[in-house]
Amino acid sequence: MKSLLTLLLASVFTVSLVACGGGKQEATSTEEPEVTAEELSEEMEQEGDVSKEEAQKVLAAYMQVKDALVQTNAEQASAAASEIAAVLKAKGISTAEAIYAAAQNIANEKDIEAQRKFFNGLSEDIYNLVKSTKANESTVYRQFCPMAFNNEGAYWLSMEEQVNNPYFGDKMLHCGKVEETIE
Repeated sequence: MKSLLTLLLASVFTVSLVACGGGKQEATSTEEPEVTAEELSEEMEQEGDVSKEEAQKVLAAYMQVKDALVQTNAEQASAAASEIAAVLKAKGISTAEAIYAAAQNIANEKDIEAQRKFFNGLSEDIYNLVKSTKANESTVYRQFCPMAFNNEGAYWLSMEEQVNNPYFGDKMLHCGKVEETIE
């Protein structure tokens, strides 16, 4: 009986480990088509602009949101998201508006799971912003967890190569892998 229990636990551990580090899955969104960095850069030039300095402030606040979600701290996530919204409040371009809206949703939400859902969309928009403005002064890692959102998968950005998962926090802290390095 004891060996059966040990075998069962080992199997569960192996399945979760394989699922967490498994093959790349594309995150899909039915809300908006993915915008390339080139399209975003052109859009910024045509409709207005987010300066590199503003993009750097947004990226720094985004990292604070990510860290708060990793720590399962809804209050800190809300405060950091408010910083993003404050930087982008007056911008009129659609990407800035999308980032602003996602940040406001996180700031206004007190439920950590709801914040994580908004963070998913925010992460894609911040990724496009970083790629188009080259806002990062140091290496940024685009990371992916295949198990997020019922195995749909989700991306996020991090300043550290080590995976600290904002979608699961301490439940599955290191679930995921680096998908892209942005120099």
